[in-house]
Amino acid sequence: MDNYGEDVNLRMNVVICSGTTNGISKYGSGNTLEDLQNMYRGCRRVYGNLEITWIEKNEVQKWRNSTNQTVDANVDYLKTINFFEHLEEIRGSLIIYRANIQKISFPKLRVIYGDEVHHDYSLYIHQNEKVNELVMKELRVYRSVCPKPCSQCFYSNITQSYECCDSSCLGGCTDHGPDSCIACTELLIENDVCVRHCSEGHHYDATKDVRECEKCPNSGCPKICTVDGPLTNETLKTLEGCEQIDGHLIIQDGFEYEDLKVLETVKIVSEYITIVKQDFFDLKFLKNLQIIEGRKHHNMRWVLAIYQCDNLVELNLNSLKLIRTGSVIIADNHRLCYVGTVDWETIIQSKGDQGKPIQEEQICDPNCNSRGCWGRQPEDCRECRTWNNMGTCVSKCDTIGCTGSDSNLGLGGCNKCKYAVKYLNGTVQCLKATGTNSVCMENNLEHFHIHPMDIDGVTDSHCEECHPFCTTCSTYGRNKNGNGCVCKQFEYHPNDVEEICVDKCPINTFLIPDGNESGYGICKKCHEECDQNLPCVNEFATGCKKCKSYNVFNNDVVECVSECPKNLPFTNEANGECLSYDIAGRQKKTRMIIIGTVLIGFAVIN
Repeated sequence: MDNYGEDVNLRMNVVICSGTTNGISKYGSGNTLEDLQNMYRGCRRVYGNLEITWIEKNEVQKWRNSTNQTVDANVDYLKTINFFEHLEEIRGSLIIYRANIQKISFPKLRVIYGDEVHHDYSLYIHQNEKVNELVMKELRVYRSVCPKPCSQCFYSNITQSYECCDSSCLGGCTDHGPDSCIACTELLIENDVCVRHCSEGHHYDATKDVRECEKCPNSGCPKICTVDGPLTNETLKTLEGCEQIDGHLIIQDGFEYEDLKVLETVKIVSEYITIVKQDFFDLKFLKNLQIIEGRKHHNMRWVLAIYQCDNLVELNLNSLKLIRTGSVIIADNHRLCYVGTVDWETIIQSKGDQGKPIQEEQICDPNCNSRGCWGRQPEDCRECRTWNNMGTCVSKCDTIGCTGSDSNLGLGGCNKCKYAVKYLNGTVQCLKATGTNSVCMENNLEHFHIHPMDIDGVTDSHCEECHPFCTTCSTYGRNKNGNGCVCKQFEYHPNDVEEICVDKCPINTFLIPDGNESGYGICKKCHEECDQNLPCVNEFATGCKKCKSYNVFNNDVVECVSECPKNLPFTNEANGECLSYDIAGRQKKTRMIIIGTVLIGFAVIN
């Protein structure tokens, strides 16, 4: 009996292409075959649908003319095409409709996910009179022989039976575990294993085309927040500082605009955004949004849906650069302007319909170029017509902005800047950034923090250096809790509450090393009964180099105490040892005996 599947390596360098969402509708440049070749040659994974449709006589003739083909020039079909020889996965559906091609081959296609379906089918083949052969020899089909609890399985040569694949697999597997999947139900891969989330210290970079978990930079991992279902006031409270939303943003209940400002740090949304029936005037709370991935769509189609927001005037999505797959609908927002000025073709990778505002009474600032704008101000331009002055489009550069080419604030440099860094020596240098809270991170200033106080010449925010004893911090100071200080060398616990960073342990402490030979450790205070002018070996009363008051000697161990116990009522004044007898009285008695003996000796001699 055949083994269900063969060993397949999950590749680190997967060429990803965007699919289409047109179904069986006619759409495109009018050169369908040329479009298919340009879109899919060399492609391994398709986000969206792969649609091979409407390849009729005129399309075939255009292709022959463009490729100088003379063989079979009189027939109205093609014998074959070879655009898909590398294709392994399709995230949406495979649609073949009215394609006049005798043989269509997908020699490496393993999985059709069906994230988007056409009439409930993820594989739709219809009205193809000329198609005689469809080759998909690697395509995995869920077999009826699988045990009832599982929808996919593999044949085990050990047990001689079919066994369930791991729940993270899609399209079958070769053995147990998430590292034996033919493909993943989730889109992330870490160390050749299917995962829902990257492990600690790793993250997925959505700006890249490969969905691999990679090690976070030295500045730390971006904060990723999982959202499932419509936003609520309670959900919003958990999104403070989130840079990536794993899920979707559905804003449909009535929210205060100020509450939504918690989303200002969001740069990436993995699924879609829906905003409906809201009263605010703009979407500046999403001003740093850069990417909508479109892993799932609203109503199976839309990744950005904004409708019935009658007070909405401007979108102000100034940072939005990429919608990976899916379409945009913006409708029934009766005051909304500027949407029609945006060149959506440069933002949306996959083709689809984009909504238009009902009223289009405003035009962009004259300093914007033809790519359009998100609002009326020159800083709302998608791109500048001529010059960009710190995020604001201007018609010309003049001396108002600077007195020289230096990036420092002051003479010979900038007169003003939006973001900056202030060093301990007082120097202020202007910086670039996409948002207030990310200035330090984006400029790789690991030993700095966002400072809340304004400084002259900086219009937004600036970074200041952490305390010299900290590697990173949230405010200036060396307190771990109060200042968010991550200690560079030693951590000192003067009491049960405070944790302070120091460059060396105080005299009345002992060091607990971290165990990895880094030199870092925790300085813990000696026991209160220890002499605080000397170090100790541990935190107990038995670890003192010298006792502050008294000590008890028991089984070769010396323990410091504040007072002697009742069974040891006497002390040795020389070292503070608690004794069961009066050593001073005994010494006095001994001296008297010695003196008496000496006197008696003198008397005898005389």
